[in-house]
Amino acid sequence: MTAWRTSTPCNLLAQFREVRAYPLFVRFALLPDGTADSLLGEILAGSFVKLLASVCGGEVEGIQSLIENENAEEYARGSAVRRS
Repeated sequence: MTAWRTSTPCNLLAQFREVRAYPLFVRFALLPDGTADSLLGEILAGSFVKLLASVCGGEVEGIQSLIENENAEEYARGSAVRRS
């Protein structure tokens, strides 16, 4: 699956503030060896943290875990640090 196929569903989940997507978004960022980058593409470098914020429902532990996890996807981790 390419990034363009995942960007629209991710954006829709964020638009509707679907909190059930939050753990899945966090898990995306924890996928190994550039898998998240392959799936999400420019979302990781750009709007990923906004997507997380839209679906977190006030629960920031997932975002905090990305910040602290050195194995998390580099772009997701960096964007979480900048926005926290």
